[in-house]
Amino acid sequence: MRAESVSCPYDCGESTEVMWPKNQPFFVRAAESSRIDWKRICKLNPLVLSLYLQAKAVRDNKRKRRFCANNSWDQNFKPFLVHQVGWMSNIPELKTQQAYRLACDKIYSALPDCRNCFCVGVGNF
Repeated sequence: MRAESVSCPYDCGESTEVMWPKNQPFFVRAAESSRIDWKRICKLNPLVLSLYLQAKAVRDNKRKRRFCANNSWDQNFKPFLVHQVGWMSNIPELKTQQAYRLACDKIYSALPDCRNCFCVGVGNF
C-alpha cells in the first residue's frame, strides 16, 4: 500500500490522499488518462466520430421559428454517446471523465447554435 494524492472525481477542485496497491487495475490514474485526445478517442471507437459527423450535418432550418441545440443534443446524441465513452464504455481507455468531456464538447460544438429557444441565456443547471 502507498499513499497517493488524487483529485476529486467530481471536479470540486480538491485533492485528497488515498491508499491503494500500486497495481490496482480499477483505478485510472490522472497521468494515464491525460494522454487521451480526440484522435485517440476516434481511433479506439469510430462510432464517436460517426456521431460527430452526424452533429456536423445538422442544419438549423430557418423556416422554423426556433432551433435548440440542447434539445437536439439530449434527444439525438447524448443517449448514444454515453455508451461509447465515459463510465459505460466497453473500452477501458475511454472509461474516463476526461474522454467523456472531450467527446461531449467536440460533438456538441459541431451543432448549430440555439436560435429563439428558451434555453438561451438560462445557463447550465
